[in-house]
Amino acid sequence: GRSAEAEISLDSASVSWSHAVVNVTNDGVHVIDHDSSNGTYLNGRKIGSDHTQPTQIRLGDILSIGGVCLMLVDSRMRVANRSHANSGKMPTAGAGGLIAFNRPPRTALPPHAEQISVPARKDSPSPAKFSWVAIVAPLLMAVLLVLVLGSMRYALIALLSPVMAVGSWIEQKRRNKSSDKDNEQTYLADLEKTRGEIEQAACAERSRTRAQVPYPHELVDAATGSTSVLWQVRRSHRDFYTAAVGTANIPFTPTPRSHSGPMQPRTKAIFDHAVLRATPLIADLQDGPIGIWGSRDECLCIARSLVCQLTTLSGPADFRLAVATDEARAEDWRFTAWLPHTQTGSTNPHERFIALDTTQASSMLRGLRDLLNTPEPASMLIVVDDLALTQGRDCPLRDILEYRPERREQAARRFVSAIIIAPTVDQLPSVCHTVVHAKTDNEVTVTIPSQSECTTHVTAAGVDADTARDWARRLARYDDPSVT
Repeated sequence: GRSAEAEISLDSASVSWSHAVVNVTNDGVHVIDHDSSNGTYLNGRKIGSDHTQPTQIRLGDILSIGGVCLMLVDSRMRVANRSHANSGKMPTAGAGGLIAFNRPPRTALPPHAEQISVPARKDSPSPAKFSWVAIVAPLLMAVLLVLVLGSMRYALIALLSPVMAVGSWIEQKRRNKSSDKDNEQTYLADLEKTRGEIEQAACAERSRTRAQVPYPHELVDAATGSTSVLWQVRRSHRDFYTAAVGTANIPFTPTPRSHSGPMQPRTKAIFDHAVLRATPLIADLQDGPIGIWGSRDECLCIARSLVCQLTTLSGPADFRLAVATDEARAEDWRFTAWLPHTQTGSTNPHERFIALDTTQASSMLRGLRDLLNTPEPASMLIVVDDLALTQGRDCPLRDILEYRPERREQAARRFVSAIIIAPTVDQLPSVCHTVVHAKTDNEVTVTIPSQSECTTHVTAAGVDADTARDWARRLARYDDPSVT
């Protein structure tokens, strides 16, 4: 809770003074809500406050408390992984005392979810039709026989046909009703089975997403060299330039198995309401720049996180990082000087793509614009924290972001994108493909205007200044041998 006396004290305005109770026993870890104002969510589902029915937390589960997301990890396992990764390894000093980095083969991501069966309710049997001819015709015949033969016995014999017709009609109605009831029960059972398949598919997609874009604390471990995640995403990979903005419940579109005709309404409703719960929300900078606006402190936390994630997942051999800001905001970005991605590649190892005043930034951007015409492809991520650099007719930043190579092979190998920070949304340039509204208490809203997509109630995966500085220093120790 928010109380200083809580064992886990959380600094979030939406966290109650005493928010939740976590109980660690030999049987596992359990949690209950402590009558909080905003509720406690485990993997995107609200949990109860009944002390007799606590909810179990498993490794990797996400516990959402106000504006904070907590993940259950085993610290012993993290230490063991770090020891296993470093066992038998002696850091090899490279040029300038850096650690010579070896990029091992990348493990394939978990497979996508399997296709989902599409239940269909059998059509109801055609309603039983009452045949008046089968009733009236025998009665007329009975009257005729009685008049001609003068005996009522023939009338009784003729009445057998109407009685059989009525009995057959009643039996058909009973069978149709029973068959319709059986069809409904079978359909409901198939719907429940499909719900289960969709839940399993959502878990599979969630696992794949988390493997593609690990959370910041997992990437900090990677920066220590304890995992093989460091610099594993190459420029040729489809998930290059992707990072997690935060955690949210995201709409999910399951892949249905082949079926004939449109889905029935109840089946379609199940597919339409599928959700990936407590899943990293991915920002793909290959689609275009990302604009961040709103609370200044929150914007910086998100921008720092994106920069650190991208520079951990991909190495300097795959892209260069440029930082353009003004003197008033220079201190917020000095930590990037530790990142090897900001090196210009010149003979001077201290020369960086970092400009901390508007004039210097404009000059640097003009130089980067000229590099676009070189035959060698150059992937670049530009961080812009100065509105003056996005305005005016002579705007090298706009030229860079709107540049399209004439040759198709160059376009496939050159990725130029940006992270742009602005106070308000109307000050973001039109090239921004993704727009992030940073609100208070670690909440953001992510919008893709061109696709009319909006994801609300996202808990940002932000990083504070001290963590970003320490993170960048860890990465500064490595030398990417693939840099040309």
